[in-house]
Amino acid sequence: MKMKAGERVEKLLPHLPLLAAIFSFAVACVHFNSGVELVDEGVLNMGAWRISEGQVPYRDFFVPYTPFSFYYLAFFFKLLGVSVLTGRLAAVLLSLALSAVMLRLCVKTIKDPLFASFPIFMTAQAGMSMWHFASHHWIGNLFTILSMLLLMAGNEDQKKLNFFLSGLAAAMAFVTINDQGLYILLFFFVSVFFFDILNYL
Repeated sequence: MKMKAGERVEKLLPHLPLLAAIFSFAVACVHFNSGVELVDEGVLNMGAWRISEGQVPYRDFFVPYTPFSFYYLAFFFKLLGVSVLTGRLAAVLLSLALSAVMLRLCVKTIKDPLFASFPIFMTAQAGMSMWHFASHHWIGNLFTILSMLLLMAGNEDQKKLNFFLSGLAAAMAFVTINDQGLYILLFFFVSVFFFDILNYL
């Protein structure tokens, strides 16, 4: 017996966040090698190339960003060779990780699967498909979301390791894009203070 349209939608709805994450990653894959970014991508590629040649940021050359995004790309340059295509492939892997942590955060914090899908779809619209290179913004977002997930896990199980890893992820966000790292650290202080007040009450 065929399922009715309403039954099919009801059966599909719980899987909508996962489908949104797959869609977000697919969009990044389709657009990964299209267009030319004339500003940040060139700065990132040049800095990563210089690091792969043994130079050190701020000592041998000036960069306007905190350094982790350059080291991230330099790793792939060492592994696969220096090219724009290598940088785009590094961005695809970053997009996969970002889609995964967005999926986890939305499913964990938003109970309704329909509404949980909205932020993930926004990742496709305003994410890697728009800036298809390993931008420090996307790496900072990845570490920020990961830090929040680990903080929530630590608050649930009270394991010190989760709190430590959460702080480590926040520190990585800071060395990727410093203002974002400061925001997540401020969020931690406010959260801890808020939870302490709730426990006191």
